[in-house]
Amino acid sequence: MHQLLLPADFPLPLMDRAVAERDTMYLESDAHYVSVGQSALRIIEGALDGREPRSILDLPSGFGRVTRVLRARFPQATITASDLDSKGVEFCAAQFGVRAALSVRDFNQLHLGECYDLIWVGSLITHLPPRQTREFFAAMARHMTPLSTLVVSSHGPSIIPRLQAQAYGFPPLTAAELIAEYQQTGYGYRDYGGSEREIRASLSNENYGISLTNEIWLRETLSGCGLRVEAYHPRLWDDHHDIVVARLPRTDPLPR
Repeated sequence: MHQLLLPADFPLPLMDRAVAERDTMYLESDAHYVSVGQSALRIIEGALDGREPRSILDLPSGFGRVTRVLRARFPQATITASDLDSKGVEFCAAQFGVRAALSVRDFNQLHLGECYDLIWVGSLITHLPPRQTREFFAAMARHMTPLSTLVVSSHGPSIIPRLQAQAYGFPPLTAAELIAEYQQTGYGYRDYGGSEREIRASLSNENYGISLTNEIWLRETLSGCGLRVEAYHPRLWDDHHDIVVARLPRTDPLPR
């Protein structure tokens, strides 16, 4: 099993360095893999604003690119790793000492049995059509209290040049249709085709592709689920994904 090489100034030197062979987020670069986790942690710490979460949900966890960072940074917290990929959550549970919770294809049926102080959602709605994203936000609201913090990454307009350059594998016409839909409605989506779609078919019988979302759509949709957007940051995660931070409304100040 590959062991990550951490930078000399890495702030969490005791972080577990083992990378699963099936971890598709590891692209033969220790530096980038580690930096993406660090970027997520900086975002999370900023969203928490000094609060220490006692319970954390990482969904989708995959094989723990961010889960390992959360475990190292919040060693006393109860962490749940959830994903459609059972091998991923099993690896996270065995390697990082977190709870494994297999996700479901229908978010209306997602019931994890508890609420969380922190919910990190890195690179999920970036691959979903609008209906599933709405259902996902409603599911997250069911797992929150007024003390919870929801942090979600999305594809904002900064990825339009990548779409036009076929970086996501779409032919020019498909990319143009996705961008036009985004410009008209605030949410554009197209399925992956070919081999990428086939790879994902084993994990989900739902749509899976690339989405493009603007801030207004996210604010309105989260509000419709009873959530209030507290912050929106373009290209904050790994200089790629936009970040939205949301909470359930409350009248008294959040405790430190």
